[in-house]
Amino acid sequence: MDMKVSVGGLKERFGRKGKAVGAATIWKSALAVTAAIVAALTASAPAFAQSSVTLYGDVDDALMYTSNQGGHSAIQMTNAGQYSSMFGLTGAEDIGAGTKIIFKVEAGFNPNTGKTTGTTGQIFNRQAYVGASGTYGKLLLGLQYDATCDMFGPVSAGWKFAGGIGSQVGDLNNLFCDFNVSNAVKYFSPTIAGFRTELMYRVGGVAGDFSSGNLVNAAVSYTRGPLLLVANYERVDRPATTWWNASASPVAGQQWTNSLASPIFSGYASAEHYQTSGVGANYVFGENTIGLLYTNTLLQDVVRTSSTPFSGTAVFNDVQANYTIKLTPSWLTGVAFNYTWAPVTCPQQTGPVRI
Repeated sequence: MDMKVSVGGLKERFGRKGKAVGAATIWKSALAVTAAIVAALTASAPAFAQSSVTLYGDVDDALMYTSNQGGHSAIQMTNAGQYSSMFGLTGAEDIGAGTKIIFKVEAGFNPNTGKTTGTTGQIFNRQAYVGASGTYGKLLLGLQYDATCDMFGPVSAGWKFAGGIGSQVGDLNNLFCDFNVSNAVKYFSPTIAGFRTELMYRVGGVAGDFSSGNLVNAAVSYTRGPLLLVANYERVDRPATTWWNASASPVAGQQWTNSLASPIFSGYASAEHYQTSGVGANYVFGENTIGLLYTNTLLQDVVRTSSTPFSGTAVFNDVQANYTIKLTPSWLTGVAFNYTWAPVTCPQQTGPVRI
């Protein structure tokens, strides 16, 4: 049995809000241009009414004990005891009639080393988008997290209290938002009769092949009193380069550099298609919350290469039940059970396994 415990976690949030000045004026000009693109969400106004830029961040560090790491116990400093450390800028330009032009740029870092996290060469490696919000919803363009991450976060143990060590094994279903989406367009609907919808599409940008490298994602939630229900569907074409930042697409029988390090599913990183779907629920009574969720993830048409010896389709199913209670307005504790099984494949590509 492996056990991971995060203790002594330290977190400090910071923020500063004020008028957009200096370099921020450049952002205002860019945002004004974007308003024309998203005109369907906006209403015309004679002048810019009000603008603001906010600096925000989250510094999260922890001391972690692992009972079995390569056959030995370990005590380590770890970034992201609950959430990843990051900082960013977000801004809004009020153009009247309840419509705003908005932007966000966000970078992740490791407070133990001072280094950035994520893909090398990206200044803003978590989010970098611009868009508009108004009566008819919100539309964003750029680097973003998918709708699955947005909708399932409030239901999963990782976001409620447990952090990365409490997320589904390997975060293959991306409920803990390990993978973001570049070149993406995302729409948030307004809430109507308790229902809210998110739609995302990633533009592949491959001439002559509209579907190559694209991503399609839809998620819906329903809220009624103490009950929250969520559901999602997501499909990614060529996830190695579309999502996992591989330098080149895999070719059958050839040498290929695998961009994933996860022992759970890196052997399937050369899949032609990634697909996940799921359902979840939250129920709140008093200071207590119960969460349930199920996801099914497929890595389809895996190409056999030097670093991915499996070929075919890998199937992963995951169920989770979690419970939290607010002890005081500032203190919350919880417990979760998570079970992942892969009925036809395994991490070492040798046969069936249950994880």
